[in-house]
Amino acid sequence: MNKDSMTFLPQTEIAVIFDFDITLTPKYMQSLIFDKYKINEKTFWIETEKLKLQGYDNEHAYIKNLLNYIESGKIPKLSNKDLKYLGKNLEFHNGFPNIMDDLKAMIKSKSTKDSHLNPEIAFYVISSGFEEMIAGSSVFNKLKKLWGCTFAENKQGNISFPKETISYTTKTQKLFLINKG
Repeated sequence: MNKDSMTFLPQTEIAVIFDFDITLTPKYMQSLIFDKYKINEKTFWIETEKLKLQGYDNEHAYIKNLLNYIESGKIPKLSNKDLKYLGKNLEFHNGFPNIMDDLKAMIKSKSTKDSHLNPEIAFYVISSGFEEMIAGSSVFNKLKKLWGCTFAENKQGNISFPKETISYTTKTQKLFLINKG
């Protein structure tokens, strides 16, 4: 098949896809948990590195370490609701999330001029961080879809086991889902 015989459909959606920690925020979201419960952040990450040396992948290592802190009582209570509440305090890099509205307005004005195109812009986050914290943040209502690590809770209401973890590999799977539509 030659290039001249192919028909290309116009874009109906322009997907803008973000990672979260350090990309949209100046700090890792877990720092809010460390601050609230007076956890030494440096110690936490050193302990996490030790778990990685035992064969844990990045995401499972830091989640396991966090769950160890809950189990030991260093973090007395941490529920999905608590994570969402902490997410309200996430600080973004200067200009974010306002740039999302600016991009939407720009696409809309271009679409009006070229009415045969009319693409929509959609924002996605694929993060190895905590989905509930992002859902509590000011960016959540601007997203078409969010993927992050999620948790089951135990009878005491604490997060107790990961339902889904997002790794480098699963991030690419989510990209394919976005592309598929």
